[in-house]
Amino acid sequence: MANVLIIDDDKPQTDALERMLEWAGHHAFVVRDGRTALALLDGLRPDMIVLDAAMPGIDALDLLRTIRRHPAHSNVPVFVYSTHADPETIERALSYGAEEFVVAPRRTSVGRAGEWIRQMTNEQVEMTN
Repeated sequence: MANVLIIDDDKPQTDALERMLEWAGHHAFVVRDGRTALALLDGLRPDMIVLDAAMPGIDALDLLRTIRRHPAHSNVPVFVYSTHADPETIERALSYGAEEFVVAPRRTSVGRAGEWIRQMTNEQVEMTN
């Protein structure tokens, strides 16, 4: 079905997302930091990206902006989530091209990410049929 790139440094969070995706028949690629994600992006060619807004190292929203500026990835849906964010961060993510930004407790954000992924992958499957 879909190849989903998960960019998040939180192993329990990514383990939950990865299991959810694989159970639904999708393939998940997990990267723990933005620099690695940028290095692997061209080779992975993801159908969508799930991005944690709060990671150490490279700023996640700068990473989002870089992804959007790359012609091969400018249309890849990017879902941004965080367990906390201020209105300015949310607005910045949306203005940089995030499809959606969810602020929720950890379990809720994983569940919401799963819902969004199911919806997006179903839409992509319908578009290819």
